[in-house]
Amino acid sequence: TPDGDQFNDLFLPINTFNIRSCNLKIFNRWGKLVHETDDLEKGWDGNSKNSPCNSGVYFWIAEFAAENSRKNSKGWVQLIRN
Repeated sequence: TPDGDQFNDLFLPINTFNIRSCNLKIFNRWGKLVHETDDLEKGWDGNSKNSPCNSGVYFWIAEFAAENSRKNSKGWVQLIRN
């Protein structure tokens, strides 16, 4: 719910302990890339190219490097606009 109330305004990794680098990609339901960042603190604010994305389900992929390993994680995030 990116509405500026300081609660759930960004989608970002919760635990970044020992992560040296990360690439987060967000895709819409048609597979179009709507957001990508290498900044762990930036996250996704529900926008794509400075325009609000529609409410709905989005797919995310995070590729990250820890101390001696590289890992991938993926899942779904629900974007809700009031």
